[in-house]
Amino acid sequence: MHLIQPIQSLEHTLEVPGSKSLTQRALILGALGEGLVRLDNVLDCEDTQVMMEALKALGFRLERSGQAVSVWGQGGRIPNAQAKLFLGNAGTALRFLAPLVCLHPAGCYHLEGTSALNQRPIAQLLEALERLGAQVTYLKQAGQLPCVLKTQSLRAGTWYVNREHSSQGVSGLLMAAAALRKPVQLNITGAEVSGPYEAMTVHMLRDWQAADITKITGGYSLTPKTPWAQQYFIEPDASSASYFLGLPLALGKGACVRLRGRPSSLQGDWAFLDILRALGLTVSIDASGIYVQNTGKLKPGITWDATSTPDIFMTLAALAPLIPGPTHITGIAHTRFKESNRPLAVAQALLRLGQSISLGPNSLRIFPAPLRSACIATLGDHRIAMSFAVLGAHRRWGLKPWLALDDPFVCGKSYPGFFKRAKGSQRPLGSHFR
Repeated sequence: MHLIQPIQSLEHTLEVPGSKSLTQRALILGALGEGLVRLDNVLDCEDTQVMMEALKALGFRLERSGQAVSVWGQGGRIPNAQAKLFLGNAGTALRFLAPLVCLHPAGCYHLEGTSALNQRPIAQLLEALERLGAQVTYLKQAGQLPCVLKTQSLRAGTWYVNREHSSQGVSGLLMAAAALRKPVQLNITGAEVSGPYEAMTVHMLRDWQAADITKITGGYSLTPKTPWAQQYFIEPDASSASYFLGLPLALGKGACVRLRGRPSSLQGDWAFLDILRALGLTVSIDASGIYVQNTGKLKPGITWDATSTPDIFMTLAALAPLIPGPTHITGIAHTRFKESNRPLAVAQALLRLGQSISLGPNSLRIFPAPLRSACIATLGDHRIAMSFAVLGAHRRWGLKPWLALDDPFVCGKSYPGFFKRAKGSQRPLGSHFR
């Protein structure tokens, strides 16, 4: 059990590392392009390490120097015809690499992960790859890892995929299609979830000049192009930023945070700024970055649809006990298939903290009540740990710790330096658990 130390200082200036979502896409695009690509401000975490090691196992050359990674692309060719890929708990790596390896005309690839990843649903993506000529052999449970993929290239033309559980399969297919050098129409079924992440992939394909891509009714039309990026800067991670941007809410009236780096339209999770505005916090953006202040005039509750922003719903939910009115979050059904069953995990944590909640199939209502001391089960989920760590910074009993995490180190999956980032008049945030 690790206690979170409440924070005394009300003023913090900080920065966050590069986006995990952009880093993962950039590594794939770099491998699929032609020649050397330099990626700057690359996030170094468990998930990106998994991706890099998998690409190396496939025969790609990658070299890291500080926050920069050089990738030598093979023009859509997969160097190694056989490989065993251990993907940890990285769902993004799984759904991006499965279409990538299918570009090989005669490949055989063993895909496996942790027990948590092996339980995540991937049947919809693998069924799409089977329709394009791949042969899938499930080694334990149908529709889950571990499995073996035997490949015979991807055929251009019309593709089909269901995105009900994740938009990552759509992104993986779009990036693989750009390496075919032939037009592809991707038809998509299932309700749109995490739409900004699809849009991020589309933007990057255009930005890298990898493809002409158009959104059509029910999917995308894609025509590959020859030029690819030679250098790419990865902007700060919006999902990680949400935890620190939420600190003024946790610390109370007068608390403020300045985040270095400007938001962009690439990452949908910058919508957390809209949540803060809706709650009555002051938010301003200038050339130096983002400024958030708690003036003490909080609005009595909020309703938020998290369909497009699944990674920040837990930040809002964890801070809901500090909002003077009910918090209603919808659009969370698809987050049951993440690193944990997130709606259930968050609901259980809030109950331990003395809150009144109502959990539905696609929604969570939180009715604030006096907080009580509790140890939060992180369930191996990095976002549960980081969300509730921010709540633990609240001075519920002065500076006496009152909230604990059973395992704060799961943050390494996406943000190894989470507890060391904030800089203020006190100790670094890394000192605020023990």
